[in-house]
Amino acid sequence: MKSDSVLTNNESLINQYLVIQIADTHYAIKLNPIREIVIIPNITSVPDSPNFVRGVIKLRNNIITLIDSRKRLGFHSLDEIDKEMIDMLKHREEEHINWVQTLYASLETGTEFTLTTDPHACAFGKWFDNYKTTNIGLSVYIKQFDLPHKRIHSTASKALTELKLNGLDHAKKIIAEVKNTDLKQMMLLFEGVQKAIRESHRELAIVIESKNGLIAIAADNVSNIFTFDEDQLQQTDMAQRNKFIVGSVNNSGDVYLLLDLDKLVDY
Repeated sequence: MKSDSVLTNNESLINQYLVIQIADTHYAIKLNPIREIVIIPNITSVPDSPNFVRGVIKLRNNIITLIDSRKRLGFHSLDEIDKEMIDMLKHREEEHINWVQTLYASLETGTEFTLTTDPHACAFGKWFDNYKTTNIGLSVYIKQFDLPHKRIHSTASKALTELKLNGLDHAKKIIAEVKNTDLKQMMLLFEGVQKAIRESHRELAIVIESKNGLIAIAADNVSNIFTFDEDQLQQTDMAQRNKFIVGSVNNSGDVYLLLDLDKLVDY
């Protein structure tokens, strides 16, 4: 998303601010030093850099340092959040493989099956029922887990009923069928979820002219541009605790935290 016609060094922009989103919080940054906004291209890591430096990106003939604004402001990076979710879902996959294996073993040994048959009561079900995302693509992907997950949990009562009515071999066939259909489908979904999570992000690089030349900061999203006068700036407790926050601005009911770009990119 490039807009050189708007993002130019112009005195008329001196009181204009761009609203960006970082970790579900809206911040305002001065528009004047912004040169362009692009979807983050490939990043080349730089050894021995501070943890908030993602690396460098190449824009035309410029090699530009990319600041991870999440890390700079004290949040977890998107990579860390993604890894946490991916690791959690790997555990949920293992639990459902174990669930089916435990059901099979209980039929063979005649022991009581004690794992939950309620799809809303297992760890994955509790997460699934409460998971929300504003990304439509990821939401559609995650919803595909619903039916096979519910059918897996319904297998226990079906298999136990079949065991009583027609014997062990018939009960085993039900489990074999769910392994080759619903469990297999869930495993394929778990396999692809990492890609789906990664692709749900469209981080932006906001390229600014700093005292040390061009530098970029990463933002989750960009909202709008607004104008305000310096006397509208309000001091907040957040500004006292965080050196990168100057204060807050109330713009028609929306509150934005004003960032000090110079401090954010200086290290």
